[in-house]
Amino acid sequence: MEKNINRPIIIKNNEGLFQLIDDIQHTLQTKTAQRGLRIFNPYFQDSSQLTFKPDLTYVQLLELIDKLNHKLERKGLQTVETDDEFDQFIKKKQYFIKEQSEAGITIKDGDSRWHKEFTEFKQIVQREISRPLKNEQEKASFFLATMKRAANFSVPGAGKTAMMYGIFAFLSSLNRDKVDKLLVISPLNAFAAWRTEYEKVFGPKRQLHYMNLRDNKYNNDPGAIKRDWVRANVITINYESLKSKIQILNDLINEKTMLVFDEVHRIKGVGGQRAKAALSLSQSPRYRYVLTGTPIPNGFRDIYNFLHLMYPDEYSSFFAWDLNELNRIDPEDVNHKLAPFFWRTNKEDLHVPKPEPDKIVKVEPSEKQGILADAIYENENGALALFTRLLQASTNPELLKYNINYRELGLIDGDSYSWDQNVSKIEKENQSDIEVYKRFSLEDIETPKFDRGIKLITDLVSEGKKVLVWGIFVGTMHKIKRYLDEKGLNTIL
Repeated sequence: MEKNINRPIIIKNNEGLFQLIDDIQHTLQTKTAQRGLRIFNPYFQDSSQLTFKPDLTYVQLLELIDKLNHKLERKGLQTVETDDEFDQFIKKKQYFIKEQSEAGITIKDGDSRWHKEFTEFKQIVQREISRPLKNEQEKASFFLATMKRAANFSVPGAGKTAMMYGIFAFLSSLNRDKVDKLLVISPLNAFAAWRTEYEKVFGPKRQLHYMNLRDNKYNNDPGAIKRDWVRANVITINYESLKSKIQILNDLINEKTMLVFDEVHRIKGVGGQRAKAALSLSQSPRYRYVLTGTPIPNGFRDIYNFLHLMYPDEYSSFFAWDLNELNRIDPEDVNHKLAPFFWRTNKEDLHVPKPEPDKIVKVEPSEKQGILADAIYENENGALALFTRLLQASTNPELLKYNINYRELGLIDGDSYSWDQNVSKIEKENQSDIEVYKRFSLEDIETPKFDRGIKLITDLVSEGKKVLVWGIFVGTMHKIKRYLDEKGLNTIL
C-alpha cells in the first residue's frame, strides 16, 4: 500500500526519521526522485537496502532534517516537524561549538563581559573548599567550567588536579546541582594524587567517598560496582582496565558525571586499544575534560583522539581534519582552531625561576668498554637494540647477559600501534644474541662513568645535600644502591 506523505509529519525519535526517508524513497519511485534522494546516501550504511548508519550524530540528524525539508518544500509537500521527545534528545546532546569557541577566546582575553560570572564562580568555590585556589588556578577552573568540554595543557606543577576540583566544587555546589560524581581515567600512579588532593582541597567541608575500580572486589562483579557507585563521588580507573569495565560504566554514567581523562597523551595510537575503549565511553556527561602537560608529543595526529573524546559529534563539522591532513597541516591552522578550547598555565605564569644550565660531566670509556662497544655494533641489527645495549655497557655491562624487555623500559608501547603484530615486528628486529656477550667477563669491566657518578653522589652528600638519582635500568639502580650502602649512605630506592 502506497503511503501518503502529503500531511504534517512529526518525528519522535531517530527511528521515526529513518522511517520517513524510507516512506519517501518508496513513495517517490521515479528515477528523478531517486536521483534527488542521493543527497541522503552519506547517512546510509547501505543505501541499496535503506539501512541507516547506527552511529549518526545529532549534528548529522539536524543536517538530515534540513535537507529533507528542503526536498519536501520543492515537491510541495508538508515539511517535517519534531516533537518534544526528539527536541529534548537534541538539546541534551547539543554543544554549540561555534558559540563556545567565541566564549573561550573572550574568557582567555579577560574580557569584561565575564567579570560578573567570574566573581560569582570565585565566591561559590571559596565557600565550597578549604584550601583556596591560586589566582591562575581560579582562572583556569572558571574557563574550563564555562566551556564544559575543554583541555587543560598546564605544565607539571601547575596544579591541574586542584583546578579540576575547583570545577567540581562549583558544578556540584548545592545551588547548582549539575554534577554529583567525578570519573577519572588516568595512569595508576596518578590515583593517589586524585585521592589526597581532594582531601587537601575540600578539607572538612566535604567527605571523600572514593572508589578505585582496580580493587579486586570489582573483578567480575558488576553488582559490587553498582552498589558502591551510588555513594561514590570520586571514581578512578586506569586506561588499561577501561576495556573490561566499559559496559558497566556506560550503564552508570549519566549527565551528572564529570568525566576527566588525565595524562591523555597515554592514548597514543589512533585505533589502539586504549583509544577504542576511551572513545566508546558514554557521551552522556555534559562536562568532559582532557589533561596533559604534553598535548602533541609526536605530531598533530596526537590531537585526533583527544578532540574526539571531547567533541565526538562536532569534530567532523567543526575541526574536520582527517588523519592524512594532520600529517602535513600548517601549525598555525591548528593553533588558531584549538586556541579557544584549551587552557595552559606555563612556568612564567607560576613565576618559576628559569632552570640553571646542566653541568655535563664527560668521562672516557675504559679500554674493555671500547672493545665491548665494537662487539655491540657488530652484533646488533636493530637501532633500538644498539642504543639500549650501548647505554647498558656504559654503566652496567652485566646487563648484557639478559634479554631486553622493551615494554618494561617504556621504549615500546603496544598502544602506539593499531595492531599487535607491529609491536612484535619491532621486538623481533631488536632481539639480541646474548651468547655473544657471555664470552666477555662482564662483571670485571671497568666503568668510569658509573664510578664518576658514585663519586659525585658521595661528594654532594658530604656537603650536606640530598641527592636524587635517576636511572633507566632496574638492575643499574640496584647496583647504585649496593655501592652507596657499602659506603654507609642512607639510600632509598
